[in-house]
Amino acid sequence: MGRIFLAFLLGAQIFVCRPTFAYSPTKHFFTGSADAFKGSNKWVWLGGLTLTSVAFIYDHDIYNYYGGKEKEEFPDAVGDSMGTGIPGASLAVLTMGVGWLFDSKKVLGAGQAHAEALVATFTYTSILKLMIERDRPQEFAPNETAENQFNASFPSGHTSTAFATAGSMMASGGPWVGIPFLALAGLTGYSRVQQRAHYAGDVIFGATLGYTMGYGFYQHHKGGKTLGWNIWPYFENRESFGVAFYNTF
Repeated sequence: MGRIFLAFLLGAQIFVCRPTFAYSPTKHFFTGSADAFKGSNKWVWLGGLTLTSVAFIYDHDIYNYYGGKEKEEFPDAVGDSMGTGIPGASLAVLTMGVGWLFDSKKVLGAGQAHAEALVATFTYTSILKLMIERDRPQEFAPNETAENQFNASFPSGHTSTAFATAGSMMASGGPWVGIPFLALAGLTGYSRVQQRAHYAGDVIFGATLGYTMGYGFYQHHKGGKTLGWNIWPYFENRESFGVAFYNTF
């Protein structure tokens, strides 16, 4: 499923961007990945890594807390859908198609950035799973022995995928578009914990990885500009500070 998803996105990008004869997947992959660690994303990483470290301490306590509760249907349904990457990939391809059809570089770039972020998130999540080999919670695979347990828990792929879409939508459309997607991504992460499929640390790191990739790839394509409404705090001195709203066209 993962390889099909990856090939689908790469093929869509190459097809839609073919008329420009200037699309370089490798260049975009590495430059976009670097931008995931720049600007405001540095603070997201700092907060995410801090929370992940704290979650590692309480992972099993949180797991045990949800172990005695019924699994919730609505978060499960949202997580099972968003975590596959199909909604995000469909949205990315649709955006690229609209940009290509109406010859809008801005819209086409937003779709490209979203697709590239999903590919990068899938790649890095897979690499980290192979490198870290953290065991899944026992309840996820109850028939496995401790010596033969499925060890692909860190980070959560469902969560990183959902947050890659949320980060891309937040960057391209601002809070009015991004917040609903963040809510869906948050439900996805919650569902992975309450389903006992992942530990909290897996989910928090996955959210950090996915969000910064989604946001960073858009910043790479747009040179730091964000479409839609945005909210930024400002601070001049102790007496002059507040929040500014602005719209980028």
